[in-house]
Amino acid sequence: MSTKKSEIRIQRLRVRLFKTSVKAFEETLKDSVELTKYDLLGNLGFDGTLFISKPTQGTPAWLQFMQSGTQNTIEVLSNQSNSAVLLVKIDENIYGIAFGHGRHLLKEELLVQDFGIKVSLNGIEPASMRSIDTFTIEEQTVHKRTQSSRASGIEIFGLDISRDIVRAITGIPKNYLRFESLAGSDATVAVSARMEFSSIEKVCKKLNRLYKGTSYQSNFAWVDHIKKVKESSKIKELDKKLIDDINDDNPTSYLAPPEPINWVDFNYFSFTQKGKNQIFDLNLASYRQNLKSKTVDTEKIKRDHAYLFSSGLNEAIISWSIYNCLTYEVIEGSSRFVFTKSTWFEIEKSFAEKINNQASKIEKIDLKFPQIEIDKEGKIEREDEYNIRAAKSQKGIALMDKKLAKCESTSTYIEICDLMSEDQMIIHVKKKKGGSSGLSHLFAQGRISGEALLNDKAFRKKAKLHLGSLSKDYAKRIPEDGFISNKYKIVYVILGVDPATVVEDLPFFSLLNLVGAKQFLTSIGYQVAIAGISVKES
Repeated sequence: MSTKKSEIRIQRLRVRLFKTSVKAFEETLKDSVELTKYDLLGNLGFDGTLFISKPTQGTPAWLQFMQSGTQNTIEVLSNQSNSAVLLVKIDENIYGIAFGHGRHLLKEELLVQDFGIKVSLNGIEPASMRSIDTFTIEEQTVHKRTQSSRASGIEIFGLDISRDIVRAITGIPKNYLRFESLAGSDATVAVSARMEFSSIEKVCKKLNRLYKGTSYQSNFAWVDHIKKVKESSKIKELDKKLIDDINDDNPTSYLAPPEPINWVDFNYFSFTQKGKNQIFDLNLASYRQNLKSKTVDTEKIKRDHAYLFSSGLNEAIISWSIYNCLTYEVIEGSSRFVFTKSTWFEIEKSFAEKINNQASKIEKIDLKFPQIEIDKEGKIEREDEYNIRAAKSQKGIALMDKKLAKCESTSTYIEICDLMSEDQMIIHVKKKKGGSSGLSHLFAQGRISGEALLNDKAFRKKAKLHLGSLSKDYAKRIPEDGFISNKYKIVYVILGVDPATVVEDLPFFSLLNLVGAKQFLTSIGYQVAIAGISVKES
């Protein structure tokens, strides 16, 4: 008697697909693990083998702590960890289905790294998503999980499709698949279905068709714009290009702090923990001069560090690996690869061209500000010092650096701007040497401040008070009521760059953030411009 579909239990599988270069089951398994092998029944219609590792046992991590606070001896407790993986070959493709901690038995570098995300994007109803995991390259790599209380379309999740990189997605599967649930993350598909063991073949074939499909491009084409490179062989290949560039006489890669720096408290950088050979600009030339050998390799730049020393302290307050400080871009065929914060990203060619084109249309202006200076020791002028000089260089420039105000949309006080001119230019200033992190902070600052000035009366009132403390005439520049954004121009000033190529010389992720800020600010009425300030040669 046949079993009714409703009587078949729901089984949840976590499925991974191996690269086509993998031909045998044993190739997929880590060599250091001792496994017991079980052959499958011969009448299933597909080949497969179950591998199970020896269970590991141990006391719970919390046992000692709890025992210290109880009178009687807690009876012996133990946790048992089980790991198993079912490997099946279907249409010459090898799939790994993990149970327990079974994924740790597999060689991750042999997996198809976008299998999970592609399957889920093609298999989930576009209007029926429940959860999306993304990360964004800004001052830090920001990871975010957004969940909806009910199945919803992409618009509910508040994604910025020009910057957010999708890592995982969960939702209701399309009806024809006959799945109960579907989720995908990187190389893994989690699928639930009413199924018997023999149905594994049918499920894997469905997943493979979804992986090869392109229907996702109708609703989610933007996910292909920026992809994190995950294949170890490709990372190794790209790392070699980075190393070759570093060792070249004229490298295009450069060093920059991977996070925002408080330049007011900054004293100097060093490539030694004891602070020898002090430098005031984190740069590749100084790093290479500090080397005993003329060349480096990947292991060395991961091992070597840059140290930041603050004013008044004789010890480093923070350090980063050289690998983490490097930024580099390389073009291979139709793809552009960007390295930043220890991670490689692949940028779709058409998307990169679109961003470059949009950035090139941003107005460049000459503010007639002085050049940024370098002292005899080679120390670049601090931003606050430069802002003071810039404000004094022209009549009517209000010095607003470090003038803070609270706005409704943030939990902290924010800087209104660095400078403000009498012709209604709201000016934000940042050194390029801060790298993508500092520049992302610059563009975000202009965006947040611009929105607050438009929508938050209390913020405008505080800005007006700050301006009034400098001059009664300055206070008239921002009204408490009747603020009209199209009368103002938000200007991003980048210190230490060629004014003629200020946009073209920006790292890709900085360009991306600049374009995003410009689009937002113009959508709420502002004019937007950018200016470069060159270095005064001593």
